[in-house]
Amino acid sequence: MRARPTLGSPLPWTLALLLAQGVAAGKDTAGELEALRSRVAELERALREPDEPRPPPAAPAAGDVSTVIRTDGLRAKGLEAKPGALGAEGLRPLLSLFEEKDGVGLARELEMLLEQGEAGYPALYDFFMALPSLGPKLVWLTTQDALAYALVDLVARHEDEAGKLAQYLLAATDVDAGAGAAAGPAGPAREVIVELGPIFVRFHKGRFPDLEDDLRHEYLKRFEAFEAEPQAILEKLELLDGVPPLETVERLLRKASNYNEITPLVMHLERRNDDASAQVLDRVLDAERRFQEPKADHILLGLARMAAPAAQKALTKYMQLPRSMQARRAAYLAYFSVPRGSRSVNVALGYLNSGANLRDVSTFLRRLHQANPEILGELKERLDWVGTPQVKELVLRDGLPPPAGPAGQAGQAGQAGRGGQTPR
Repeated sequence: MRARPTLGSPLPWTLALLLAQGVAAGKDTAGELEALRSRVAELERALREPDEPRPPPAAPAAGDVSTVIRTDGLRAKGLEAKPGALGAEGLRPLLSLFEEKDGVGLARELEMLLEQGEAGYPALYDFFMALPSLGPKLVWLTTQDALAYALVDLVARHEDEAGKLAQYLLAATDVDAGAGAAAGPAGPAREVIVELGPIFVRFHKGRFPDLEDDLRHEYLKRFEAFEAEPQAILEKLELLDGVPPLETVERLLRKASNYNEITPLVMHLERRNDDASAQVLDRVLDAERRFQEPKADHILLGLARMAAPAAQKALTKYMQLPRSMQARRAAYLAYFSVPRGSRSVNVALGYLNSGANLRDVSTFLRRLHQANPEILGELKERLDWVGTPQVKELVLRDGLPPPAGPAGQAGQAGQAGRGGQTPR
């Protein structure tokens, strides 16, 4: 279990460093101390252990505009942003403060620009777009405490303006939408906003609806492009309450070829847990028909874990697929990967008496031992329902192979047969 933040954990130390910076800058820290203590307490509550569920922040009540930060028109202004508002003379002092690791001085200068509201955004845009010119020093933004904490302090004390600036910069660096930044790189600001923005707007649920919409659009666009691992994108979309179109998920799942691509897409459809999502899995699997491939196993497991009627119907179809023992084996293994209870004893007997080879029967029984020991126990009590002596022996041994020797070798070469009678 993760420990709660204490005096030796990051948040209080962050508070101490921020206050130290305030003293160094000659600020009156009495008011800031109380505000930061309150903020840290709020953030600590957000870091509770998973076994202490915390409901998401409530959205503002209908008609309550006082808690909603609207940014109408900011996206259009950001798209029109062009470098040059600061000029070389205005930009050089800011970059020098960065290179000197003077976090207090840099935060003071950026704060004056931030407090100007929209009038200061073009200059802040210039600063962030110029950071890549510092080369290897750019990593100081996150590795040097003096800089990182000063900027965190600035955002913590000006959250409303930071949220509006984030939307402006997101638009100003949107090269695909024809932003003024098209002539150069998007800069680090965009990736920082895209990476941390979903967490920011989730914490302030409902306070920055326009920024949330833009971030959702950005992640849906990235999901559509399939250029990054879908797991990270889907996690951020969930923070943003974004739901990708099923046709996109189906197209990407058909294209997916490795574990890192297949698993998050199948798990996403599992979480949706509706007939339409199950039908997507069924169609993709029907097109594959290579049941020895990992994709087939993942899809069958996904269907087995879903409660939607269409999922159970699809799984049953593969368990009964004619002329394909490989498909039936994979489907039965998936079906019994989920606890089923004694009501499924007859289903298990159907596979044991299906003529599967002893190696597959052994694998199946070991799966029962892991996920459905109750069913395996009932099978042991009702061995007269099981077909051949070799299969009965495997049932008694929980699927472990028979002992070495001539008899065991002969059994391994045999088939399970259909001698048993499955009760109706």
